[in-house]
Amino acid sequence: MLQRYQIVSSKVLPSFIAESGGGQGWSVTLKEVIDADNDALFELTRDGGVGSASYRDVAAMKVLDPAMQAFAANAPTNAEGHLAFTPQQLLPYLKTPEEKAAYEKLTRSRGPDLK
Repeated sequence: MLQRYQIVSSKVLPSFIAESGGGQGWSVTLKEVIDADNDALFELTRDGGVGSASYRDVAAMKVLDPAMQAFAANAPTNAEGHLAFTPQQLLPYLKTPEEKAAYEKLTRSRGPDLK
């Protein structure tokens, strides 16, 4: 069973995973997708951090990564220091047609509460 996993630098994971799980040091992840429609990408860090996203959303989120990083650099945080935002606030940071299409795909797949 352990042959399905690998240890990677957290820096190689998309920022939306690495930031939610800590983003520092090393992480344990699956080597390859088993079922892209039903599986999720999880990051487990040595300090107990966990980040996740469904594999079907990972490709779209990788396209959005530059916009998400730009937004995060300018976004307000809540009392705990976490980003406090709605998906609509990402719109001004979408620069390419690919980013706009990925955003539309994610908001459609996640339901009307994200629109």
